[in-house]
Amino acid sequence: MKKYQGQDWVTQIEKPTKQLEAITGGPIRYFAFPFGLWNRQALPELRKRGFIAAFQLADKMDPTDPLMTVRRIIVGGGWSLKTFSNAINRDFH
Repeated sequence: MKKYQGQDWVTQIEKPTKQLEAITGGPIRYFAFPFGLWNRQALPELRKRGFIAAFQLADKMDPTDPLMTVRRIIVGGGWSLKTFSNAINRDFH
């Protein structure tokens, strides 16, 4: 995403979104950044295309645009509650 410009937004975002909407029969309003990596330049491009929230893995939520930078973590299937709690405390505080 860091290198997208011009027509890239149509090819990488608009066309796949329209395909998903055709398959699901409903609007796609949420976006997951590829590999969880985001940049500020993508936020207005996503809003322009109707997205209301986006999810990332790399950083804390941006205080100026928290809904477009919602932080998530990948949880291992064998995690204990303590491991999960430690990951949340490490990544979100």
